[in-house]
Amino acid sequence: MKLALGTVQLGIPYGIANEAGRPDDETALEILRAAREQDYTWLDTAAAYGESEAVLGRLMPQVWADAPPAVATKFVLDEARAPAAQLDEALGRLGLPFVDALLLHREDDLDHPRVAEFAALGTAGRTRRTGVSCYDPKRALQGLEAGFGCVQVPCNLFDTHSVDAGVFKRAAECGALVFVRSIFLQGLFFLSPDHPRAQHIPGAVEALRFLRDFCHRHAITPAELAMAFGSWLGEEAVIVLGADTGAQVRENARLATSAAAQRGLIDRWLHERPSMPPDLIHPGRWPKG
Repeated sequence: MKLALGTVQLGIPYGIANEAGRPDDETALEILRAAREQDYTWLDTAAAYGESEAVLGRLMPQVWADAPPAVATKFVLDEARAPAAQLDEALGRLGLPFVDALLLHREDDLDHPRVAEFAALGTAGRTRRTGVSCYDPKRALQGLEAGFGCVQVPCNLFDTHSVDAGVFKRAAECGALVFVRSIFLQGLFFLSPDHPRAQHIPGAVEALRFLRDFCHRHAITPAELAMAFGSWLGEEAVIVLGADTGAQVRENARLATSAAAQRGLIDRWLHERPSMPPDLIHPGRWPKG
């Protein structure tokens, strides 16, 4: 299973289970060193992730003496600025001559007047592949049909819309990558059904109770089942995993190592699970605070 370290946490406080806020540089270094030790193959960042790109640019040379892992970043197209200029700014913050993947951070930018300029960056030598980050699987398929070499989608035990729509199948046919975010549904899977935050999200209490009951019956933890799902997605999937500590990075790597042996449970999970309310699987719809 290919793993990417999600670095939004290095730039802004992120995740429903995160109570510590944004890590300081010492903790960020610990996280990055753990990613190096555990052979994470990608770093995932974006211009919208606060200081994330700048933190990576400042700290990567202290962690990787030669070359860092592959880097994926994203930005929103701007009618007033050329995509090439936006990429220059991102590369400046990252301290890199190129990135391995450059994605539109907003799926509606597939219709932007500058999208052709963005796509052309894939042949300009400063990114190895262009792509788009989506919520709607139809938009991800649109990006693949347009020739993009990668897409990013949310996908997890509760939300399989991208699987059902054929995104992973089409990516495999195209030789494209699918970056999978929200494999733990932004940390929701780690909360007890009785947790106050879970009780304020429509459908979360019932879904978490079912998840815990299923895991109890099969002697597996929610985290192990979620990672088994990531393994089940296939070779084209790159699982994006954020972390607040180096210990979390190492634990996620441990889960990934054992995931293949447990993915036989996923077909049973998909057969037994209840339907999931749309407001549950879209964190943007969760109540604030």
